[in-house]
Amino acid sequence: MGIVSFENRRPGWAAGHTPRPVDEESPPRLPSLSLFPLMRTGLFAAMLWTAAALPPTPVQAAISLSQDAQINRGEIVVTLKQAHPIYYLDVYGVVDATPDAVWHAITTYDRYQDFLPMVVESGIRKREPGKIWQYVRMQPPWPLHDHWMVNANVENKRTWNISWTMADGNLRMEHGFWQITPLPSGKTRLQYHLTVDPWLDKVPGWLIELATKTVLPDVIKGVRKRVRTHPHAG
Repeated sequence: MGIVSFENRRPGWAAGHTPRPVDEESPPRLPSLSLFPLMRTGLFAAMLWTAAALPPTPVQAAISLSQDAQINRGEIVVTLKQAHPIYYLDVYGVVDATPDAVWHAITTYDRYQDFLPMVVESGIRKREPGKIWQYVRMQPPWPLHDHWMVNANVENKRTWNISWTMADGNLRMEHGFWQITPLPSGKTRLQYHLTVDPWLDKVPGWLIELATKTVLPDVIKGVRKRVRTHPHAG
């Protein structure tokens, strides 16, 4: 359930731009000679493939001191950073349960529909050590459209982190993470982050912001309810 800049560029020439004529007398530009050994060995292609496969670094809106105090008082705080059509969403809250109990709740990947907002179906497609492929179908409020995805979840209990990247689905892009922070009181501070391109280019950003800020607090509320109704002895 680093700072990267984005530019709204589209394939092809920009509107009103005329390509510079090619000087027919100029020799064609060749790649730097330093690249030829890499290309010959195939290492250059492997480097490009590796770079393309790396997930984007999450971008998060900074938490102010007053927001941090709100979270510590038990309030739920939502932040949103927008670089249309990409949205960076975060919700924070304190759960009155141990980190183990919260971990147990958010790793019940086949029961998300029982406690997380908008989720109408979830299930596990495949398990590997430290990685779980989870199917999720969601029905968010208008103007968002129904969507589904298969997320590859990577668990790291040593850092109390679960991150995921969409492997398949009908969104253009989606990845995120859960971050658990143990508190001295025995309670747990929980962060849910989502970076998403919901394929809503024609919908005003303010309308999407309104919808997400209305729904996101229910993520924390849902986890709180789950740990109360399904206590974990571990």
